[in-house]
Amino acid sequence: MRVEPAAHEVHVDLGARSYPVVIGAGLLAEVGPRLAAAGYRGRCALVTSERVGALYREPVAASLGQAGFAPVAVEIPDGEEHKNLAWLAERRSPLIALGGGVVGDLAGFAASTLLRGLPLVQVPTTLLAQVDAAIGGKTGINHALGKNLIGAFHQPRLVVIDVATLRTLPRREFVAGLAEVIKYGVIRDAELFATLEARLEALLGLEEAVLVPVVAACCRHKAAVVAADEREEGGERAVLNFGHTVGHALEVLTEYRRLLHGEAVAIGMVAAARVSRTL
Repeated sequence: MRVEPAAHEVHVDLGARSYPVVIGAGLLAEVGPRLAAAGYRGRCALVTSERVGALYREPVAASLGQAGFAPVAVEIPDGEEHKNLAWLAERRSPLIALGGGVVGDLAGFAASTLLRGLPLVQVPTTLLAQVDAAIGGKTGINHALGKNLIGAFHQPRLVVIDVATLRTLPRREFVAGLAEVIKYGVIRDAELFATLEARLEALLGLEEAVLVPVVAACCRHKAAVVAADEREEGGERAVLNFGHTVGHALEVLTEYRRLLHGEAVAIGMVAAARVSRTL
């Protein structure tokens, strides 16, 4: 299968660890060809969750098989409580993470540690993962003492974002993901913020002509921040934490059960904005 030009492509500039982020609709069929074009072949693990796997495992596995790979599917139960080492049972190369943030974090951590590092491909299927979690190399799993306490920086070799997968995302999760989209408008892009205000109904209606460029704009901002401060050592990456101080506190207080991450961040952004007005 020939790799078609993506509607949008963002380059994450990290020298030898640079990688492309391709954004469009109907891109799941390109996962295999793009991975093969990057020089990989042979066995690979397709890590996904039960819910996402039921929807998209077969088309992605077919794409990998047609490109000459021998994929092995590894499904984990849905939910943050399953983001732990008990599910790191398969050792294959490369690893393809198909799903939301939990799948991406778990597969990313597996890729960063197994055999001292395996190639990772992120195929995010939630809005929050598409505009944030899949880009930047942060991986982590939970510990009994807290969330994401065990982790590493491990950049993917490729990120494929198919916005068509958002059509099967529960509406509450999509709306929660919009909080991270709005965040980019507030911290870096007034034009994006204006677009969100003007085209909110189109976004909520998943109109691809609006959704694809909005997701691509968010990816460009995340890529720029990551390129400037990959490991959070220079301070530039801290801007991405807007809304997260209060948001994380709310998640802890509610034991990660009442609020989705985006919902907590949205409340945190409002709180931060109100505090800023008093300073």
